Amino acid sequence: MTLAQWRLAELAIHYPGATAVLFKHQLDFCQAGQTTLAEAAAARQLDIEALISALTKYQTQADDTDWSQYDSDTLIAHILHRYHERHRQQFPELIRLAERVELDNANHAACPSGLALLLMDMQFSLETHMQKEEQVLFPIILSGTNRSALAPLSRMREEDEAHQADLQQLQQITHQFTPPRDASITWQALYNNLQWLHRDLQQHIQLENDILFARVEHGHRSLA
Repeated sequence: MTLAQWRLAELAIHYPGATAVLFKHQLDFCQAGQTTLAEAAAARQLDIEALISALTKYQTQADDTDWSQYDSDTLIAHILHRYHERHRQQFPELIRLAERVELDNANHAACPSGLALLLMDMQFSLETHMQKEEQVLFPIILSGTNRSALAPLSRMREEDEAHQADLQQLQQITHQFTPPRDASITWQALYNNLQWLHRDLQQHIQLENDILFARVEHGHRSLA
């Protein structure tokens, strides 16, 4: 089945990043959730191929690449494109969905109260973290001066621990990303996309700490 044949509700719940694209083009995946993407595009006179292209740019296959075999230049370029850019796409939509779910379900026993605020805090801290890497740490690493990288690298490791704590809190608020049985499409879509954020951020942290940062630290010890 092609994406054009997917129902809007299915896209929203199961396809990472779909809610942002549907929202941008005013395609209602709640009230018109059983409408296929092709039908919805035709009704609004939208270019179906452009819609599919916008949807697929968010989709990535599982990455089983052994990044330890690549040089630091290539690894940093991958981190910037695959994770920094992706996180900047993820948070605005996740915050929008969380605000909607909290507003619509304030009296529900399973309402993830405080989720939007947590995501705002995560967005701010992660954006600050990424800017430090882009403006300070990564240029130092690329210049080959391992000793100069040690202080900012240590700080990045500390901040990554805080990010891990945020991810744990995210799991607690959402009951391990498990929506209640009567959850709306928006609620289900939110939790599915949060799982993708969790996976992406975990992979991001692992690549940096276990490969890139460890390589810099090892290089410094070898020269000492």
